[in-house]
Amino acid sequence: MKILVYGLEKVFPNGATVADVLKELDEPEKFILVEVNGVYIRHEDFAVKTLAEGDRLEVIYPAFGG
Repeated sequence: MKILVYGLEKVFPNGATVADVLKELDEPEKFILVEVNGVYIRHEDFAVKTLAEGDRLEVIYPAFGG
């Protein structure tokens, strides 16, 4: 299936989860925020949130410090 990651079309197996995509992209699961189609996904749900054709996934790195 094709999904958009960082605005770029990528191909993943049907039934891929957020965790699968993060692993494939070599993104850490800690200290990031993930949105799918503009909806925040909790860290606890990364392994169970399946993606569908055409979904938009964004990985956000919060800025820390002052």
